[in-house]
Amino acid sequence: MLSILNNISRIKLILIIFCISLISVCSYSNYCRAQEQGGILLVIRSTDSLILDYGFSAVREDADVSTNIFETLVDLDENGDIIPKLATSWETSDGKTWIFHLRKNVKFHDGTELNADAVVVSFTRQKEDSPYYYYPGRNSSFNLYLKDIVSSIEALDSETVKIVLNYPFTPLLTYLTQPSTLIASPTALEKYKEKFVSNPVGTGPFVFKEWVKDDHITLVKNENYWGKVPNVDQLIFKVIPDASSRFLEMQKGTVCLARDLIPEQIKAINAGSFPHLKTVSRPASSIGYLGINQQKKPFDDVLVRKAINYAIDKDAIVEVIMEGLVSPAKNPLPQWMKENNTEVPGYPYDPEKAKELLEEAGYPNGFTAELWTFAFERNYMPNAPLVAQKIQSDLKKIGIDVKLSVFESAIYWELVNTLRHQLMLGGWNTPPTPDFLIRISILTQGQTGYGESPQGQELMKKAIKASETLDEEERIRLYKEIQQTIYEDAPNVPICHPNNIWAYNAKIHNLEISAEGQLWNVNDVWIEK
Repeated sequence: MLSILNNISRIKLILIIFCISLISVCSYSNYCRAQEQGGILLVIRSTDSLILDYGFSAVREDADVSTNIFETLVDLDENGDIIPKLATSWETSDGKTWIFHLRKNVKFHDGTELNADAVVVSFTRQKEDSPYYYYPGRNSSFNLYLKDIVSSIEALDSETVKIVLNYPFTPLLTYLTQPSTLIASPTALEKYKEKFVSNPVGTGPFVFKEWVKDDHITLVKNENYWGKVPNVDQLIFKVIPDASSRFLEMQKGTVCLARDLIPEQIKAINAGSFPHLKTVSRPASSIGYLGINQQKKPFDDVLVRKAINYAIDKDAIVEVIMEGLVSPAKNPLPQWMKENNTEVPGYPYDPEKAKELLEEAGYPNGFTAELWTFAFERNYMPNAPLVAQKIQSDLKKIGIDVKLSVFESAIYWELVNTLRHQLMLGGWNTPPTPDFLIRISILTQGQTGYGESPQGQELMKKAIKASETLDEEERIRLYKEIQQTIYEDAPNVPICHPNNIWAYNAKIHNLEISAEGQLWNVNDVWIEK
């Protein structure tokens, strides 16, 4: 009997301990949930957005904001694999005809239902003959990337979209992950027309609230989001042009994040000099280069372009000015891409060889030139003004007297994209596909005029052939041949392949960045209180 009573007592004691533990766990869980909710996620950056409709932009600051307001049919996960977004599934039988099945019960921020017609409008509005093409003179991303590839887009029913291509295009799904293929509210497009660029309406986890030009953009969380509602209440993009001022803001403990830090600041954080600050990094599909406009003399001469390649000490730029936070470049494609041609030798630093080539080209005493650069930070060209000064110094040694001109973001890209320069610093952050880095960033929008030359036009044909080649080995072979030809023609000086690096306060948790360098899964971010 005593043994039975003792057993009952033990059971009661265990139950009491279990209940106390359960209460503690629940209380802690509720406390953690409370810790995760609310607050402002502050992003500080060097320059403001130009427009908030990334369907008509290629500027990083526009993408940073747009990716939180809008969504695409598909997305990339942390490994670069295609995953569902507004489309839950898709299929193709021949690589030319694609069927996308849309997610149900999704609404735009203005209450409009997501359906197949909205998707069709979002794509076709980027064609110049569309009634929704509200920005004459501004090229759309669709025209730039997919105009000659997509034949038609139509709604089969309210939840099904059919995209027909002119030929099989292997990187199609990767392109459809890009912010430029955003799905916009047709109601808002009709309401705001050309003012949609400053009144964006999408399906994303954040809703546009206000834009004070050159100061800040405020987004608020979408309480009716179809997926996980964000933890933070607001996402604010604040402009602080000066690099030292941005870093000072982080040093003094402001809970914020930034990627417009210069290399020495990033290295200081990584060295532990500021324990309350951290960095997150991932390799970028990106290239930074010196663009040479071969539509202007004497840069139409390949000997001159090769001389410039030999004259520039790229290793010094990468190791000293960029402080080793980037990888030196020989090709348009970064080293981690399997299509990268490792047999391309590149142009080593050789001023004497450069002088010989200039003399052979008929310029034994050199010539004068102008180099344009920008004052804002880019991951593909850290410390751009210092890089420009180094290039100026290196070219001086072979007789090329270079004048530097520095421009603000608002006008820089318009000038260089219309080939008004001689030499320019530039680069691209691209989808993780060799097609973009070659067909777009070199042959279409490389700021060199190379794509319009006979050699460039032949390469474009080969690049298109590579993109439609289903056999992987043959596709890789074609891309390697293209890189060899680009090396021989020297349309630019490849300088570096960067990483995407963000710095942030340690009170910010669950911070992730996408393959293109934007904030990713911001819904999961929470701020320690």
